[in-house]
Amino acid sequence: MPAPIKHNPKLTRLSWIGRPKDIAPAFFFTDDKRANNALDIAQALPPEVGIVFRSLEPEELRCTKTKQMAELAESQRRCMFVSQRPELAHQLGATGVHLPEREAYRAKQIRRLFPSLRISTACHSFSVLSSLCRDSIDLIFLSPLFSTKSHPREAGLGVLKFAHWRNVALRRSSRKPLIYALGGINADNIHRLSATGADGYGAIGMFAEAGLE
Repeated sequence: MPAPIKHNPKLTRLSWIGRPKDIAPAFFFTDDKRANNALDIAQALPPEVGIVFRSLEPEELRCTKTKQMAELAESQRRCMFVSQRPELAHQLGATGVHLPEREAYRAKQIRRLFPSLRISTACHSFSVLSSLCRDSIDLIFLSPLFSTKSHPREAGLGVLKFAHWRNVALRRSSRKPLIYALGGINADNIHRLSATGADGYGAIGMFAEAGLE
């Protein structure tokens, strides 16, 4: 099991002011390839870090792992979003459901069927961001902020473009969803988040690797 991840003020510098109490300021995104010991990593996370649980495992194994993570999250009173499965998220008492960008169209139906669930989605373009800001979304993960290990040759948005996209999209919308940064965030560059205006952030490697140091 990874050693407990020590509290770092830089990880939670983003203010809780204006944020719903059931949505964490930071999220660990599980990943079958880069963080296959997700349950161990989650046990070591600081209390202010939530979980977006994703898995491409076969259905039965995926459900088993999701339930195990949900039980841990409940025992730790930790915010948890379940990827793509609103029925399962509702059944397990998770905070919400997370949708990939290609499935963001499902948000309105999910809101109607499961009004208690928070809804988050991934986003990779300004046009989609503008649309999502007018939709039934609580939390948008805009990415990639920086170049990532998964796609090292692809340039990230960068701080200035992220801030511009966020500001323009919110200014044009009457709804004000939370917009989080995702992609390539680590202990060396996280201080740059303050210039993006992001309401929070998500990460894989930063949390997966922190407990191994």
